Amino acid sequence: MESLQEERAMLLDELERAYSQGADKWMGCDWPTRFGKCGLNLDGLTAPQALLLARATSGAERADWHAAVPWLTGIEQDASKAQREASQGMALARAGKLREALSHVQRACALEARHHSRLVWQPLYDVIEAHLSAAVS
Repeated sequence: MESLQEERAMLLDELERAYSQGADKWMGCDWPTRFGKCGLNLDGLTAPQALLLARATSGAERADWHAAVPWLTGIEQDASKAQREASQGMALARAGKLREALSHVQRACALEARHHSRLVWQPLYDVIEAHLSAAVS
């Protein structure tokens, strides 16, 4: 039979692994796109980069790059919010407040789900949820 300290240490280790898997992995558009009339691929580009490209081009391409700036900005903001939610969740989990942690990580997943189907924060959510479920059983 494991002691409570050993059990807590194992949980923290699992949480740290799951958190580090997601931390700084999703920063913005990281999938192929066909954006605008020109079918721009915004994969890996940031809003400031799109603005630079808008200034360097003309016509329909320029218009598409300008339209891409707020679209990319929204994704980058969601990624940043998700990172903050997951970080706050992790801090709460470290303090043993798993229910509150789960709420924050759930918000991180919801933000990311607007853009991805494979969520970088899902493993952290799964670890917390599993431990909460085990505690209830």
